[in-house]
Amino acid sequence: MRRPSAKRSIIVVAGGTGGHVFPALALAEELRTQGHDIIFFTDPRGAKFMPVPQDFQQDFHNATPQKTNQEGREPCAVFMKYQNDVDLDPDVRRPHSLRDEDCKLLPGNIVVRVLPLQGRQNPVKFYFSLVRCLLKGLSDVRRYRPKIVAGFGGYPALTWGLIAGLFRIPLIIHEQNAILGRTNRLLTRWANCVALTFKSVSPAFGPHEMGTGTRTSTSTVTGVPVREAFKSVDYDSSKGQESFRLLVLGGSQGAKIFGDVIPKAIQLLPKPLQERLEITQQCGIEDLDKVKRTYEGTGVKVSIAPFFHHVAGLLEASHLVIARAGASTIAEITTVGRPALFVPLPGARDDHQTANARTVVTAEGGWLFDQRTLTPERVASFLRRALECPSILLLAAEGARREGHQGATQKLSKLVLACLAN
Repeated sequence: MRRPSAKRSIIVVAGGTGGHVFPALALAEELRTQGHDIIFFTDPRGAKFMPVPQDFQQDFHNATPQKTNQEGREPCAVFMKYQNDVDLDPDVRRPHSLRDEDCKLLPGNIVVRVLPLQGRQNPVKFYFSLVRCLLKGLSDVRRYRPKIVAGFGGYPALTWGLIAGLFRIPLIIHEQNAILGRTNRLLTRWANCVALTFKSVSPAFGPHEMGTGTRTSTSTVTGVPVREAFKSVDYDSSKGQESFRLLVLGGSQGAKIFGDVIPKAIQLLPKPLQERLEITQQCGIEDLDKVKRTYEGTGVKVSIAPFFHHVAGLLEASHLVIARAGASTIAEITTVGRPALFVPLPGARDDHQTANARTVVTAEGGWLFDQRTLTPERVASFLRRALECPSILLLAAEGARREGHQGATQKLSKLVLACLAN
């Protein structure tokens, strides 16, 4: 049996939330189009964000390469189950179910490995699984011969960041939020470069340099990589009796509060304003029926689902967005250029979502409401003003677009390749 190509790979690794995984996927796809072999590491939570059919997500071990994705493009992933290396052929390190011609790291394939991180609620079990991932990563260094590691935060990135430091592999880390996360904070001492989303993060390290370990890192503001579908689109105000499209996004962790408050706020609006509204709202599966019942009796056209695959199109069509303030959500909203009301997730580590939202509010690109004071009456008052004064939304759309980082994916890919060249 033929052995895989000896071409060295780029490791992209991200923790298991959409805020980590989506930017990492955007970078991986960009580097893939340039002909680089990509090995994408995540954990079981991150696997659900992979752009593949549901049956792949449920059974990695028996997966076969995806021939085309939903847009009919090139294959985007070949999945491998990380937990059972005993089931992998030692020559090609692929599941036996894959044909030999599919086993090489060919340009056009992103190999996704799922790290066996488990027991997050049990510290002892979790740290044992973290050590296990680290030990398996040591063998993967020989297997994939990585030329650089790009980490996007979360515990999977901690594993590969430590390996990069140990083997002197070039390391670049990306911080999506306005406050440096714990993993990235630790890895700055081994990183060659830290890519930032917000300029306000830089003073935490000094203006240009950071790191107290074996390397001195430089910081560069690139913005958050977003998928190709997200692009700047002119804002079209809703005037007079025209339809007003409201988009409500809960983020990868959902937002039960939106299902509790927003439908009740709509009920408080005058009927003529209700009849103008077209609402697309994300909510958890367990709340779907309750939210639908609350909207009954209003004059609102409403579409409710746990997840939307075409968020870019929904953003382009929207007049106002109500959303959490995760870095990826903010990046997508500001890239398209839409006014938004941000309600940060309470309890987010270091309250980073509030810090994220304040950067957009400071740029006059949106508004910030604390969830503790988020009442139907307050939201209804805000929506009434937005419906009756479209000029304030137009100004906020312009502010949001100014805050957006156009071409962030390309900037970050160039930074990765420049780090390789040095």
